[in-house]
Amino acid sequence: MNFYLISNSFKSFYLFRREIIHELNKKYNVVLVANKDEYFPYFRQKYKCISLNNYFNSRNIIKNFRLILKILLIFFKKKPDIVQTYTIHPNLLCIPLAKLFLSKTCSMVTGMGATSVTKNFFLIKILDICYKFSFYFCDYIIFVNKDNEKYFKDRLNINKKSIRIYGAGVRRKKNLKSNNFLSKKLNLQKTFNILFVGRLIKEKGILDALKIFKLINIPNKRLIFVGDFDKSGFSKVLNKKIFKYPGVIITGHLKNTDEVYNFADIFLLPSITEGMPTSLMESIMHNVPTISYNIPGINDIIINNLNGIKLKTNDINGVVNKIHQIYFSKKYKNLLLNNSKKLKIKINRKNVIKKVLNLYEKLK
Repeated sequence: MNFYLISNSFKSFYLFRREIIHELNKKYNVVLVANKDEYFPYFRQKYKCISLNNYFNSRNIIKNFRLILKILLIFFKKKPDIVQTYTIHPNLLCIPLAKLFLSKTCSMVTGMGATSVTKNFFLIKILDICYKFSFYFCDYIIFVNKDNEKYFKDRLNINKKSIRIYGAGVRRKKNLKSNNFLSKKLNLQKTFNILFVGRLIKEKGILDALKIFKLINIPNKRLIFVGDFDKSGFSKVLNKKIFKYPGVIITGHLKNTDEVYNFADIFLLPSITEGMPTSLMESIMHNVPTISYNIPGINDIIINNLNGIKLKTNDINGVVNKIHQIYFSKKYKNLLLNNSKKLKIKINRKNVIKKVLNLYEKLK
């Protein structure tokens, strides 16, 4: 059976789906389709891969028309038996095309993206119509949070068979030495380190993170951004000059993020839109106290002041106070970490993979 996995980038396959691709390849003829990027060579050596020249996430009408033709040609050459799509553009475009070939179809709603916080009423209406049309052809939906599920079922009246899981889940933490290479390179052994992991875009709360950091009254503080500037999709690109402030460090994208959590004292996620934030789950798995805004995705895993901290969106002073509380109260910090033990079992990637593989067996 030909099993197509379609996403906007090979990077997303690498970060979130490597293990499941490996398991699927044992039983199916797996074909990966995504925009070509630096992770394409990694997968090309092991699996059948089809790379696209930045067609996904393009707003260009002509390029989208070409993308439709390319997907149709891909499916025509090797008929799909099962098609699994991820992220907004592949979900909307590829599911109806797959049904032309009588394929079984499954979409993972990884989040609503920057469009979920737009004030453009016309854009929202267009997307709603597109979702209702495309998901009419979907056999099964994977939701990563209860808010997205409610939106699709209650507002859009899309009542397909579905399951809710914790995104891609996360691997158990690796045992790393306390003085790892990155920590030594950045001289972080004796500093108070606040960690942010994600794309450096406005929707992820970068501006809030900088405001918060400037107000913190802690000696030898550091704010470490792990991620790249993202020019794709609807995200607003930020001027790099705003990061020029004492104590602010940008590492860029790291293929292996295990060690960065090892030197973090607090994980900060001031994002205003999420699906199921992998970086937040990784922080929990690595025993780092977390602070985030009360938004979809966060609500599914964080119980405030029990296994993490969540505050109202843009509550700058509230975040500053909580960082001070963690810094000055070891008891409070330990409370947050001890109460996250049960959650670690739920978000373990092995458990997530089992659920998804069971779903695919039902689709056959």
